Amino acid sequence: MEYGVVAAGLDADGKSGCIILQLGSQWRTVLVTRRAILNVASPPRSTKARFLEHVETFCEIALNRLQMPATNQEIVVITADDVRGWRPHWPSPPTRISSQPTESRNSGHRTSKRQPYLQLIPAGTSEGTGQDGE
Repeated sequence: MEYGVVAAGLDADGKSGCIILQLGSQWRTVLVTRRAILNVASPPRSTKARFLEHVETFCEIALNRLQMPATNQEIVVITADDVRGWRPHWPSPPTRISSQPTESRNSGHRTSKRQPYLQLIPAGTSEGTGQDGE
């Protein structure tokens, strides 16, 4: 279901958020509780930046709720329970890869004989570009 965000922002106290969602010719109001904003990412913060960063997530949760016939309403309230229930749908964060060789990370002592999975090759070398580096 396609949607458009007409407006999004926190209330004056910064306690909850509001999103005006346009679905075709209809408009829906999505209220996001402070606890939902706190639970959407770690570390927990209820700031304007955090809210705006996750507006798309809150919209997806609201759209999911609106597709259920019993909850087709003008105002959708997103709570922390909704966010926790939605988390399994989120992709896993990318794995961090250190740019330091294994020897540097282990204070000069190698703990295994395995070779590193990734080898950093400087740009412009023949291995990295398939050319002479010129």
